Amino acid sequence: MGYAIAFDVETADKHHTRICSIGFCKIENGQIVDSQSQLIDPECAIEPYNQSIHGISDEDVAGQPKLKQFWDEHAELFFNSDYLVAHHAPFDLSALGKHLTAYGIEKLEVNFVDTLNVVSCCFPELSSPALDLVAQHLNIEFVHHQAGDDSRACAQIFCKAIERGFSVDDLKSTFIFPKSLRRQKRGNQEKLSQETIDLQSLLKIIQIMLTYGYIDDDDLDDLERWITEHPELKTQFPCNLIAQSLEKMVSQPFLKAEDYLEMQNVLQICVDPVASKPQNQHLIFKDKLFCVTGSFEMGPVKEVERRITECGGQFKTGITKNADYLIVGDKGSARWSLGNYGEKIKKVIEWQMKDSEIRIVKESDFRKALQAASGE
Repeated sequence: MGYAIAFDVETADKHHTRICSIGFCKIENGQIVDSQSQLIDPECAIEPYNQSIHGISDEDVAGQPKLKQFWDEHAELFFNSDYLVAHHAPFDLSALGKHLTAYGIEKLEVNFVDTLNVVSCCFPELSSPALDLVAQHLNIEFVHHQAGDDSRACAQIFCKAIERGFSVDDLKSTFIFPKSLRRQKRGNQEKLSQETIDLQSLLKIIQIMLTYGYIDDDDLDDLERWITEHPELKTQFPCNLIAQSLEKMVSQPFLKAEDYLEMQNVLQICVDPVASKPQNQHLIFKDKLFCVTGSFEMGPVKEVERRITECGGQFKTGITKNADYLIVGDKGSARWSLGNYGEKIKKVIEWQMKDSEIRIVKESDFRKALQAASGE
């Protein structure tokens, strides 16, 4: 009979390389059948800010088992599970992987389910996936940032999701520590500018990060290093988005799950700023100014202009801050595949960062809006 392990860790240092507490629950057939927690000697001083989060002091962990002892006794239980479950699982798994490297355990590969994603999928009525808010909504009593309580709350959320018909296979992923960023050289025969080549290298790194489905501290270090090595691009999209997000994260003494998710969303915008926009957007045509970019499935730009004006809208070839919409052709542009997207998209995103209300709309949504406006 298969089982899952829901777990949580608390860390001793700013970079989350040492664990000072771990809690876990064994789940069988949607029920918690065992629950344990253990203080861990992190073999380092607990930093003040970390202590302010979880309340664990150096005195509390003095004489407690080291992680190596805990892992020797419980590794088989963890590895034999069908999957591990955690709330913002990449944080807990990364912290575990980093601490285990101190004992020569250099690779950690497990299947996992992140209850952050489970909450978004199964409890859409919630405005935030934060563990304390979810627990309150589901009437789960616990003390936040206590590994035993957090792991039980996580397990209870998971069990309640199963009651709602949640399918594990829909959100199960594989965690591999450490990530291996293989920057392969590409034999592109087209003559490219150095800026495009540099952006391609950045986008390749980001794409690899996103394939894992999560962002961790190692990714932040890689991004910060790239930005430092390319100061001339720091003020240009997409580097400015990344740089601003990094500066915001670095300024915080302790990062929350939401901070990593925000960076993940930023990186998704960098890779594909058009696909990241909301789908099925409602458009208003009358007296609204439309600009376009890219190639369209519906025909040449003149045809797009005709349809806009027929519905009462205004059309302009170039991009302007006064525009209401930028319509992006579904065929895109050969140049976009090189990582530059086109100046119109870059400008609009930069304006949006300064509170511009211009909306980027995909051609497919634009065509639906045309049909609705013309009664087709």
